[in-house]
Amino acid sequence: MRAARFHAWGVAPVLDEVPSQARADGEVLVTVEAAAVAHLDLTIAGGDFGMKPQLPYIGGVEGAGIVAEGGGLAPGTQ
Repeated sequence: MRAARFHAWGVAPVLDEVPSQARADGEVLVTVEAAAVAHLDLTIAGGDFGMKPQLPYIGGVEGAGIVAEGGGLAPGTQ
């Protein structure tokens, strides 16, 4: 999958190819159709936020997609 990853704090993300993760029990696999870089993503990426995830960091708190499998939802559900 493609992901915008932050490799250092305070610099622009890089579009990388990364392996997809397997869906765990109780999770829903969603094919993301649209995603946004939200205020929280920019705040964390700036490096001044109290929480600093391990780098490289894949942001993402807003998105829209279609269910691929899992979670008791029919595939194709938005």
